Amino acid sequence: MLAAGLLLGMGASAQDFTVDNINYNVTSEADMTCEVAETSGLTGDVAIPEQVTADGKTYTVTAIGDMALDDSQFTSVKLPSTVTAIGYGAFYNCGNLTSIDLGGSVETIGYSAFQYCESLSSIELPNTLTSIGDLAFMGSGLTSVVIPESVTTVEMGAFSVCGLMKSAVVNCAVTSQSMFLLCSDLEEVTIGGGVTSIASNMFQSCPNLKTVTMLGATPPSIGDYVFYDVPLENATLRVPEGSAGAYKSASGWKDFGTIVEYTPTGISNVEAGAGFTVKAADGVITVEGAEGEVGVYDMSGAKVAAATADGGATIAVPARGAYIVKAGGKAVKVAM
Repeated sequence: MLAAGLLLGMGASAQDFTVDNINYNVTSEADMTCEVAETSGLTGDVAIPEQVTADGKTYTVTAIGDMALDDSQFTSVKLPSTVTAIGYGAFYNCGNLTSIDLGGSVETIGYSAFQYCESLSSIELPNTLTSIGDLAFMGSGLTSVVIPESVTTVEMGAFSVCGLMKSAVVNCAVTSQSMFLLCSDLEEVTIGGGVTSIASNMFQSCPNLKTVTMLGATPPSIGDYVFYDVPLENATLRVPEGSAGAYKSASGWKDFGTIVEYTPTGISNVEAGAGFTVKAADGVITVEGAEGEVGVYDMSGAKVAAATADGGATIAVPARGAYIVKAGGKAVKVAM
């Protein structure tokens, strides 16, 4: 079983310089780069700068260091586009953190990076992300998550014990042991077509799991105890048209009480920076900067709602979960 937490070390190494109450370590004099080492009593909204100058030298901030901001009291953080790495325990136990902008260039998130961030209800993982460490979001307040296809490594228990998690979309080709273990409120999961195996204990003790949507026609192999303590007899498995027979005969998948087929609609070109912005909260999707028809699709590609936008639109959706919003020939993913 997954341990309740990790014993983390005391803070990062001694800082090299301090600017505006943020301490930095130089990571390369040759490349003129540095990382955030810790902060000194910052509260409220915090923006990490792209560059800092000390002793006449200007350094580019490329990382949030190990244990750099753990136990901090700020409520929001904005990272610059220059940051590519978030170290282990970087935001560990930041109980007041309600939002974070990762800046769009982060490639790695270290183990326990956001563990016990109980007020953090949502996070947008960028398409640059390749690695998520052990227990990275364990015990956080996330209500939903969309994991991008770019992720090639997910370590054990990355999203475990997220008691408020309602929906998850796993687009990455890899899964991890105990990935959503003890997510007691988890109701809806979408598994990407590139997933070929489901790791052991992945959904163990998720008693409210009601719907699993598979985007691939071939049933992934299943590890040990994947759905242990999940009442599959009351759950629905949604599979692509023509694949119900394969799932009904596949180990683990055949145990679902209901297996139904759906017809994908061929949504493509899902991307960030589509020219319009999308926000989702309380069962409503708000679109800004769009003209003409706006369609809302579930992760299987089925259209669930639509509206005509004149600069923007507000669209009610049937339930919490992950959706694709399409306008002007482009589409973005959103979750609530």
